[in-house]
Amino acid sequence: MIYLATPYSHPDAAVRKQRFELACRVAGEMMSAGEYVYSPIAHSHSISEMCDLPTSWDYWRGFDELMIRNCSLVMVVKAEGWQESEGIAAEMIIAAELGKPIGFIEMVEVGKWLEVTQTSRMLTGMNIQSTHERKPS
Repeated sequence: MIYLATPYSHPDAAVRKQRFELACRVAGEMMSAGEYVYSPIAHSHSISEMCDLPTSWDYWRGFDELMIRNCSLVMVVKAEGWQESEGIAAEMIIAAELGKPIGFIEMVEVGKWLEVTQTSRMLTGMNIQSTHERKPS
């Protein structure tokens, strides 16, 4: 299973909603390509909103670390805010400490939608930019 790391935290609720929608879209593209994907943002955003839970990395850290342990690969979406994201930085450190490979998905803007560049080919062909070699699941 792939752990999909995307930026999320932001003081503006509208930005968090956009980032949630992006996480869902990328996860959906990957799933359409036959991948098993876990996205903490796609899974947790609605729960957080409905139950008024914190959106900080500190609150979600333990849960996300458990999920990274159970994934075979961490893919980081290079969307706006990814380099400043405390959560993504921590997820990459956790993955590296656990010996999990880390790959990156580049984003391009097409019209009003962000589209994943060659996600299907990148994943199924293992042609990903990675800090480690992908290990079999």
